[in-house]
Amino acid sequence: MNVYFLQRIQPHILASSNYIQHQSAYRPGHSTETTLVQLLDKIYHAADHGKATLLFSLDLSAAFDTIDHPLLIHRLSRSFAITGSALTWVQSYLTGGSQTVRSGSHCSSSTPCPVGVPQGSVLGSLLFTIYTSPISHIAESHNIKQHQYADDTQLFVALTLSNVLAQISTLESCLSSLQAWFCASSMSINPDKSKSILFATSQRAQLIPDQISFNISGVSVPLCNDVKILGAVLDPRITLSLNTPRPSQNPVSVIFGPLNKYVVHSMI
Repeated sequence: MNVYFLQRIQPHILASSNYIQHQSAYRPGHSTETTLVQLLDKIYHAADHGKATLLFSLDLSAAFDTIDHPLLIHRLSRSFAITGSALTWVQSYLTGGSQTVRSGSHCSSSTPCPVGVPQGSVLGSLLFTIYTSPISHIAESHNIKQHQYADDTQLFVALTLSNVLAQISTLESCLSSLQAWFCASSMSINPDKSKSILFATSQRAQLIPDQISFNISGVSVPLCNDVKILGAVLDPRITLSLNTPRPSQNPVSVIFGPLNKYVVHSMI
């Protein structure tokens, strides 16, 4: 039944202008590879036009487990025009869930789950992306670019050397707006696992303040030397040298063959 419902509702959701256009998870023709290629393409495009790229990688705390059911239902009806029996069915799907904890032969008593959607379930992934769809609109309102793969979210801005401080301030303002939205939506950014990084040539990096830092819930997130995005480790020059292929490569690591083949230069 869940699969049948997904087949009926997914085309409607994906066709909506309110769905995150840069969300690459759970949709045909998109993958972790396409997400990385699109991101790197924008970074290289900025570099080719004399710009550096400042990126903030968001980590959400227990993202799937904190989804507020009434808010999700409201978003389905108001933003995606899901009404009538379809909306009633989703409400029924979300109602009455419970969880237990098992350790060896021991099992806890059942506890109701009034929030969250099961990660990895047939409908959970699509419901999560629907719930977080406003993220893209908030980023766009600040003229900040973003890419998402499920709860893996990157915000980035191409820095014009003559206007660096104003553009950094814009990204800070975007993060502040997102923090407020996450708080109102019963979600939160994990500052200890979130990272920021500056992609730039050696010459351009010297012209940009090296003390850039972002404040997330009172915790400072300074620039780092590398960031891991969907299994790929990127350094400020995007040399890809930190990625060592394994004997049993997974679909994420295989991308570095094509990238090294088609990306003709690193930002040295």
